[in-house]
Amino acid sequence: METQVLIVGAGPTGLMMACQLQRWGIDFAIIDDKDTVTDKSKALAVQARSLEIFRQMGIADKAVKHGAQAKALNLVVKDKVRGHITFGNIGEGLSPFPYILMLEQNKNEELLDEYLTKHDRKVLWKHELASFTDGSDGIRAKVKNSKGEEIEIRARYMVGADGAKSPVRHILDLPFTGSTYENVFFVADTKVQWNMDPDELYVIMSLKTFSAFFPMNGDSRFRVVGTMPEKFTDDGSVTFELKA
Repeated sequence: METQVLIVGAGPTGLMMACQLQRWGIDFAIIDDKDTVTDKSKALAVQARSLEIFRQMGIADKAVKHGAQAKALNLVVKDKVRGHITFGNIGEGLSPFPYILMLEQNKNEELLDEYLTKHDRKVLWKHELASFTDGSDGIRAKVKNSKGEEIEIRARYMVGADGAKSPVRHILDLPFTGSTYENVFFVADTKVQWNMDPDELYVIMSLKTFSAFFPMNGDSRFRVVGTMPEKFTDDGSVTFELKA
């Protein structure tokens, strides 16, 4: 197979890259070792500039319909709102989307994958990058399909959109600098029964922990993220039913 660009990874980044190449008439191939788009909510926020590109693609209305608009941020300390920032004022007059859209990653990926399908392009699912070489004639990538068969894809360029454990990065021996937080975090998509505005984001601070509530599409649905007390370890002992 020969193409202009080989995209490794069909998450939001790889799918968006594929959509933009399709828009501009640049030939590409996109591969991923998964079966299909994710069914997990994972990443949540879509920024105004991304929504503007979605509008150019004709999918912004559908994205907004399936998401939740976070219109403000509240900082809560000792059960009281100590700070309030309205997002609409920040982007007013600059963007038709003056807010952060909370759109789960699975819904985001579905929109982008549907766009590609509509334009007669497909992700090569269950195709895994085995190796590649970069020579004067471009990239030569060895790819294995679900049957274990190896095919070669030749491309002028390759995009590594294959996540934190990126095989592309490892093959190129590129460093991944940074540090690790020692805290144990919890993440839950759930319903919350309280008197707070369901369209706003809340960050609740204390001396040793914090939690954040991100509005989601649905009746009183929020993504709740926070840190666990130090006595808990990441061993699977933390369950939804656990109470302090």
